[in-house]
Amino acid sequence: MCIRDSVKNLNKEFKIFIKLASFSSLKSAQLMKKKLSYVKNIKIYKTMFRDREIFQVKAGPLKDVKKVDALHDLLLKKGMQGAQIVIE
Repeated sequence: MCIRDSVKNLNKEFKIFIKLASFSSLKSAQLMKKKLSYVKNIKIYKTMFRDREIFQVKAGPLKDVKKVDALHDLLLKKGMQGAQIVIE
């Protein structure tokens, strides 16, 4: 998925992340982060979903769209089929 067209149409500041996985346990999220140590700027974000804590593992925020596309392609090649580009 190429996001260049979507991003250039936005008239406000934005942040681009690649959401790698979501877990109900912090320990599982930390293990995923460790497995992806070859990716820079990975963080764990705590959020609520259906009254439950969820720990999302994301790369970002990223500003360079070309780098986002390249990282997303690399993750897909390494088997991270669930990696999703998210614009916030």
